[in-house]
Amino acid sequence: KLIGKNLIKIKSIISLPVYVNNKNYGIIIFAANNIKENYSKNEIAILKIISQWISEQIRHIIQIEKLKKSEKKLEISVNKLTESNDELDRFAYMASHDLQEPLRRILSLTEIIKTRYQSEFDKKLDQYFNYIYNAAYEMRKLIVDLLEYSRIDKDNQHNYISINPEISIKEVISRFKESLNNIKHN
Repeated sequence: KLIGKNLIKIKSIISLPVYVNNKNYGIIIFAANNIKENYSKNEIAILKIISQWISEQIRHIIQIEKLKKSEKKLEISVNKLTESNDELDRFAYMASHDLQEPLRRILSLTEIIKTRYQSEFDKKLDQYFNYIYNAAYEMRKLIVDLLEYSRIDKDNQHNYISINPEISIKEVISRFKESLNNIKHN
């Protein structure tokens, strides 16, 4: 081989493979131009350690590159998710507002009719108007609660309240009884 202007005679060569994740990335060649023709066991062991060290460095670089790609993908996903959540918040607000408007009208008209014509109502009609009013009021409350629930994490305000399950169950049973009575009487 020519290096510069001098011809170097290589007397001994060792080639060691560079493996990363069971894939050959190349060969490291150690050459000597000294008098001895063979490397000692210690020299070979040191050269193998150097080869393994280079393999590990390449493996780390590959892992870092994979992590960077994963991090970039994750960042893109987080941005898309944030945009999606913002759109969902806007939709929830608009849907809440749009759904509450007909309920406001139902509640207002029910009260107007009841106020103006209550003297002409029989007991059954009065009861039906109460059902309509209560159902619309409960629907309005559900819409407001859903909107509030959708904003819990966004506002970072966790104002939880304690409830008595016994009272909640009794309320549900009472509503079912009202619905069953309405079905039986119609």
